[in-house]
Amino acid sequence: MAIAVNDIFEADRDWSKARHAKVVEDLHGRLQDLEEALGDNEWIDKQTFTVGDLMLISVLGGLRGSTQLDRFPKLAAYIERGEARPAHRKAMAAQLALYADRVPT
Repeated sequence: MAIAVNDIFEADRDWSKARHAKVVEDLHGRLQDLEEALGDNEWIDKQTFTVGDLMLISVLGGLRGSTQLDRFPKLAAYIERGEARPAHRKAMAAQLALYADRVPT
């Protein structure tokens, strides 16, 4: 979110372009810490998929399609595994259903 805030909502500020590199550096530091915590485990709680994984994968999925995960192959694979699970697909479908009547036709 910090990248989006900086690059979209604060793009007109004098300091926004200079701040971009720091925001990306901070993000990569957090992603590195998370990838190290994940290690070779399938899920954050080792072999058990939990609500923590569901939430984390939902948040990290926001980086899909960007280059931010290129340096973190274990996290990219973790997100892919998680998004492929029926529990994740069911939770996301339920979330999106809340807005189904608001989609322009």
